[in-house]
Amino acid sequence: MKSKTLVGGLIGGVISFLLGWLIFGVLLHDYYQANTIQYTWLYKANPVLWALIIANLSWGLLLAVIMDAAGANSITKGFSWGFMVFLLMALGFDMLSVGLMNLIKIRLALVDTAVNALFGGVIGAVIGWWYSRSVKTA
Repeated sequence: MKSKTLVGGLIGGVISFLLGWLIFGVLLHDYYQANTIQYTWLYKANPVLWALIIANLSWGLLLAVIMDAAGANSITKGFSWGFMVFLLMALGFDMLSVGLMNLIKIRLALVDTAVNALFGGVIGAVIGWWYSRSVKTA
């Protein structure tokens, strides 16, 4: 794996962690709680930080690998790829959740899909910016 991809994945993972905390942990926390069927012990009182770090680094690396393979070496291409990848992942996961579990309401699935698409777009834009730094201009 190329070093620029690894660094792009690390950058994407850090952005994912911080942006995820802001969006899902602060701004939309109450909305998610209100639209999730509550079960005893569903949410941990204290999240497992190391697991969250690994999860976010994996999202960043996944997006960096896809974007490197696609040649997405600009902020706009990065946003587009990040948006599409996260849109499809979130839509698939959320629709499986609605179809198989009594956990989330359909309105949360739709909002979550849209928010994750934008979330992925921002992460992709940052990785695209990183990749654009190594593009040679004529």
